[in-house]
Amino acid sequence: MQVMLAALALFVGNVPQVTVTATYLPPVRGTEATVAVQFVPVEPSIRVNEDPGPRLALDPGHYVGEQVSVVGRFRGRNLFGDLPDAPGISRWDFVLSSADGAIWVAGRRPKGDNFDLNVEQRVDTGRWLEVRGTVRLDRGLVRIDAADIRAAQAPPPTNDSEIVQLPEKGPPPEAIFSAPTQDEIDVSPTAPIRIQFSRDLDTKSIKGQISVSYVGPAPQGAAATPPASTTTYDEGRRVMEIRFATPPEPFRTIQVQLLQGITGTDGQPLKPFKLTFTTGR
Repeated sequence: MQVMLAALALFVGNVPQVTVTATYLPPVRGTEATVAVQFVPVEPSIRVNEDPGPRLALDPGHYVGEQVSVVGRFRGRNLFGDLPDAPGISRWDFVLSSADGAIWVAGRRPKGDNFDLNVEQRVDTGRWLEVRGTVRLDRGLVRIDAADIRAAQAPPPTNDSEIVQLPEKGPPPEAIFSAPTQDEIDVSPTAPIRIQFSRDLDTKSIKGQISVSYVGPAPQGAAATPPASTTTYDEGRRVMEIRFATPPEPFRTIQVQLLQGITGTDGQPLKPFKLTFTTGR
């Protein structure tokens, strides 16, 4: 009678690579008893050279915590607007894209043997990479926490898919949140103005493209213009912050206007934006 002695799996990380079974074979007609050991490769959930595709985006729960290996085209830090949001994990976060999907990659700089890619430069976006790592889901955003990044070749077209020409430019960046909010009243004169954007901005395009002014009726003897202000931009959060050198006058209406000279990292001009609010005491 055959008896299974053991069954186990060999893992790399938390991914099974090979299952091993050991079976006892009793002696037959004078032969000695033996133990048969069988090694069976485990088919990974996502194969090497397989595009990220829509599966990770449409059914991320199925892959969360799994180690995968994907191949895609380097798209910098969302330089073409492939994805609506960013994980904000590090300064090296980048998008990996294929013909039918895109995903964020975090945790490692896009650098390896014979390549060192800049997440802010479109000139590097023609390169293909193989990324091995773990799928994560945070705030509804799917990403791969990379453990290894290597140069790769573009996969050949298959019968059921075609290479899609990716757009040279993404959608225009726009303001998606502000504090204070539009037409808010009783705003603290010492509070900073914060504006968040849908896409990364070209930091060099911001200077000289912000107008801050008083609007509406002013009390007699009141200042014609607000105090001087300074502007900073947090690239990781895509947040612009404006701070006044001294508090503006109370009960004045202030208008902040962002001009179209401000552009995204791909040169797309910012959608027109005006923010109006009224200070309190």
